[in-house]
Amino acid sequence: MNYSSAKVYEKELNALIAETTQTSEQLLREQEQKIESTLNEIIQSVKSMAQENDLVQITSDSMDDLGNNTMINLEDFQKNIQSSTKLLEILKLTHLEQDALDYFLRYTITSSTTLLELQSIQDPKFVKLQKEVTSLEKGQIQNHLDEIDRIKSDINKLNGKISTSTNQLNQLHLDTTNDIDDCFTLLKNLDNLENVQLNQQKTNLKNDPIMETYNAWQSYNKDIQRLNDLKEEEKQYGKSLKRATELTNNRSQSNVSANSSSNLAEEMKVINALNKLLFSSLTNNISKDITNFLINPDDKSIQFAVSNFQIRVNLTESNNILKINVSRLNGATNLACQKLTKKLGEKYLRNDSLSSNNNPLVIFAFIDDVVKDTESL
Repeated sequence: MNYSSAKVYEKELNALIAETTQTSEQLLREQEQKIESTLNEIIQSVKSMAQENDLVQITSDSMDDLGNNTMINLEDFQKNIQSSTKLLEILKLTHLEQDALDYFLRYTITSSTTLLELQSIQDPKFVKLQKEVTSLEKGQIQNHLDEIDRIKSDINKLNGKISTSTNQLNQLHLDTTNDIDDCFTLLKNLDNLENVQLNQQKTNLKNDPIMETYNAWQSYNKDIQRLNDLKEEEKQYGKSLKRATELTNNRSQSNVSANSSSNLAEEMKVINALNKLLFSSLTNNISKDITNFLINPDDKSIQFAVSNFQIRVNLTESNNILKINVSRLNGATNLACQKLTKKLGEKYLRNDSLSSNNNPLVIFAFIDDVVKDTESL
């Protein structure tokens, strides 16, 4: 696995944990809504029972406060429900007995018939009718009770399934979150391992003698190529400068012909091209900060600007450095200018080892030293 793959996995894990968090929050909200809805239904049922039956009493001062300030003790809740159920069963049986007796009297005693002569409750007729009524009541009641029990059982099973599914979903979200945390830990360890390996590779490459030799060889080739380019530019510079000098000497003659005027224009083009060539070479090989580069063949001088300094150097007939002048771009001269002039003069003025005969690239070395010295000021 590379570094980019680890980043991709990290991005996917971030998306997964965001989706898991959103789903978990939605599930918790749905559970809270179901619980709140169930409690509201219970509260409404309790309110209705309290309003319709004197046996159900609410200790809250106000019916509107039910569910907010009223606490329900769940410890005796099941016992009270069983007691209420037994009482309701007794009331229901009593009601059914009275209702059956009412139907019996209504259909057996009419205005057009005589009353049944029943001596007592042990009368065979009464006993027979009572058995029929009891059998009918038991059959219907038992059927209803069985149906109620079946519905209760289905409700309990469904509620158990819902509760189990909810617990499984909560556990799944928790396990997923833990797994994602473990994945992030592994990614972090992987990233640290890759950094260690990368640093180790860099150290090995840095200390590898073959690589050091190769880098030195590459640098040497670049220096050789740069030296060759500078030599070629110096030859062009020398030829153009010689032609410009001859042109300057010819200007002093009074008999300038039309042909010499044509040569003058041609030489000026050569000088301008030389300016551009040298300026391009200096900015590419020495420093991008060199500006205002100009060659003046009249007094054999070269001037340029770098780091707020204006440099002017005059050359001899053999292209050795004759005079060095350093000033600010505004023409002022301060202690830094004097210091730089003295330093360059000690190195290049009256130094035979740096003459153009011994070193044809002396002007380029001079410009390179100027750039370095101005950066240190």
